[in-house]
Amino acid sequence: QQSGPTRNEAIPVNDVDFLPLSAFAVAVATVWWAFSGGKRKVPVRSAADANIEGMARFQAGDLAGAIKLIDEALRQDPGLASAHYNRAVVLSFQGRHPEALASIDAMFACRPAEVEPLIGIADPWYLRGILRLDQANYQGAIDDLSQAFDLEPSEPATLLCNRGLAWLRLGKLD
Repeated sequence: QQSGPTRNEAIPVNDVDFLPLSAFAVAVATVWWAFSGGKRKVPVRSAADANIEGMARFQAGDLAGAIKLIDEALRQDPGLASAHYNRAVVLSFQGRHPEALASIDAMFACRPAEVEPLIGIADPWYLRGILRLDQANYQGAIDDLSQAFDLEPSEPATLLCNRGLAWLRLGKLD
């Protein structure tokens, strides 16, 4: 007498030994890992994500962490204009004005498609104007602050005071 199913009978599920799906997935992953050289690849954070995380750190008051993440973004994508701008913002908060000016200048030199959304707002022009004023580039400050003024800044009175200061330092009182 046969104890198992005949050829045309269905096999009851509870009579079959099988691996649970999770164990099967682990087994496949282990085999793949072994044949791929055994090195586990760490997921890479994109440049845009590192830049965004850097600004989140900045807003939380972690300036050193912000610079670290923004620099990571720029290592991955040196043409990421928003990362250059964000780096300039953080550096200016740290009082590192020459480095901040270099970063904002780098932003303006990035890929046109990256820079275009930024040059249509007052903030980058205002920041570069203030940094140029700090570095005694008064004509450059006037030019940038004038561009920022044309783009309707959030604080026009402050901008005009700084532009007036640049004019004063140039000795142009009229």
